This record gives sequence, C-alpha cells and structure tokens, in this order.
Amino acid sequence: MKTDNLLIGNGVNLNESDLFTSREISKRIKETLHNGFHFLSFDNNISFLRDITENFDFDNFSGNIEELLYQCFKLVINKRQSYFKNLSEIRFLELSTLLKRVFINAIFVKNSQLINIEIPDDITRKIKSYKRVFTTNYHEYWDENDKATYLHGKIFFTQYEISDYSIDEERMTHDLDYYSAVDDYLTEKYFFPIENIEDIIMLPSGYKIDKNEISKLEKKYDQYGFMILERVKIEEHKHIYHDLDNLNEITLYGISPKGDKLLIDKLANIPVVVIFIYDMINNMDEVNIWKRCIPHAILFDSKEFVK
Repeated sequence: MKTDNLLIGNGVNLNESDLFTSREISKRIKETLHNGFHFLSFDNNISFLRDITENFDFDNFSGNIEELLYQCFKLVINKRQSYFKNLSEIRFLELSTLLKRVFINAIFVKNSQLINIEIPDDITRKIKSYKRVFTTNYHEYWDENDKATYLHGKIFFTQYEISDYSIDEERMTHDLDYYSAVDDYLTEKYFFPIENIEDIIMLPSGYKIDKNEISKLEKKYDQYGFMILERVKIEEHKHIYHDLDNLNEITLYGISPKGDKLLIDKLANIPVVVIFIYDMINNMDEVNIWKRCIPHAILFDSKEFVK
C-alpha cells in the first residue's frame, strides 16, 4: 500500500554496511571519549569522560544509541552524586550536551572524515518516489537534494582543513599561550568537526523529558582570535513534530515503536498508517507493540517495501 508521506529511521542506513550497528558505534564512542578529554568545553568534562571510559564496557554493548546514552549518563550521575545531588536543568543540560557532542561525532566521523555508506539503488528510488519524506536520522546518504525533513535535526559536517584557519605563524613561535590555544582548538576541530550540536535532538532514553522543551548551551566568547564555547542556559520551546500535523496518511520504514512516546502518540492520530517491520515473522515483540500503540496500523515485512 503506497502513501504520499514516508517516515524513515535508521533501518534505512543499515542495509549495506555494519558501520552503523550498535557494536561499531559503541567502539567509536569509546575512542571519541578518549579524544575528548582535553578539548571539550565544560569544566568537569575530564572527570565525567574518565568516569565513563574507566567503568563502562563498550565492547559488549548491544542496545540502541539512546539506551547507551542513558547508561553513560546514569553512570556519571551515580559517580558524581555530590555534583548532581539535585539534578537541576542546567546540570542535566551540561552533561547531556557534552555526551551528545561525543556521540554525534562518534556516530558519523572517523579519522576526521564523514563515514560514507551506500544505500541500495532500489531503496533510494523507492524513498524518492514519495512526495514528502520525514526522517528521525541526523544524516541521510540518499538526500543529496535536501528533500528530507529532519525531525531531530540535521548534522553539518565541515571537513577539517588547517588552511581554513588564520594562524599567526610568527606568533606561534614565541607566544606559548597562543600556541597552546591554537593547538587545542585545531585538535578539537579535527576530532569533533560536527559542531551544530544545539540543532540536534538526542536525549537519554531512561528519562521522561519533553522533547518540545529544548535548552541550549551556545554562548561564545573570543580567545586569541578563536571562538570558544561557554556554558549558558538558553531555553527554546518548539513543537518538534509539527511537520506531522494534519497528515491523513503515512508510511513508516525503519522506525522503532520503543522509546519516543511523543512521536508514537503523534503517529497514532494519523488515520492511515502503514508500517514496514524488519524480519516481521521473527519479530513479534515489535509487531505486538505496534498493534498496541497504533491499533489501526497496516503491517508489512520490510522486504515488501521495494516491491
């Protein structure tokens, strides 16, 4: 059954490569945490990140990314109980923003390069045949013409090129503070080229948080001619799924029924919902969840999507 509207999740990006499996992403997060010790912008980042790297078994993690974020988040809070005695909004925001920056860069970046995969042609053609495509992913490899609506934000990757930065080479030779600031800044840019973290919605799965109420840390100040992040609280209220309002029908592909109640509740109000489920006959747990959450949904195996 074909509809005009398509909502896709990370199932689309898992077809040709294992680079986006939970296990591979978890390994990259472990590496990225080490890289972030001295280059991320919060006062407590060294102790927070070391808490995680010294106490978390990344090599054997098999859940989804939001669950991994939750486990790391919870570990730090438990280890630093005095600091997080009252988990205020600013404390929550400080840690979640720090971890989100690590996670987003680890998911999409390796050796300062954007990880590249190919989506099968038949899936790409099928996706592009829809009038409107919504996605819960942060990057779509098929979307060279920016057709998709990114419900959780879209990453902007900037290739690291040292020539793009105005560096006073003479000053580097005699000003130790300037040299140190430049070295730290460029090293951070190399390991963490994705910077628009404030545009990305990624929250630990174990906390009941209204995704419509998003706060940011984004104030900047100048140091040795470079812009450095400073912690500040800015509140922004928005309805992140307003693009799904007033739809009469929609197809879901690669979407999980677990975790995002706000999204599922929005989908449940759409009259016609068609859902493609991975390995449907052996995935009755997910089938039953969908039947409970959206009783009127029409269910198909994901293999039927391109037919």
